[in-house]
Amino acid sequence: MILVKNPIHTTIQMINQELDSSIGSHLIIQRLTDILLYYSIRHWLESNEYPTSGWSSVIYGRENFVAIDKGGEGN
Repeated sequence: MILVKNPIHTTIQMINQELDSSIGSHLIIQRLTDILLYYSIRHWLESNEYPTSGWSSVIYGRENFVAIDKGGEGN
């Protein structure tokens, strides 16, 4: 297991490294930006009170992260 103090910062560093690479970097950057989005949403949700209304209340539940993770693939 890799212990990371700040996964958002680490992911950004990894994206910056990939920008200087050539072989397979396009695919890796796509996946890292997906990861960056997940970490950013998680950080935002964890650093704010539980929303009771608005769009953020819709995505707060765990079941919605599972649906997002499936990417609209259905069950």
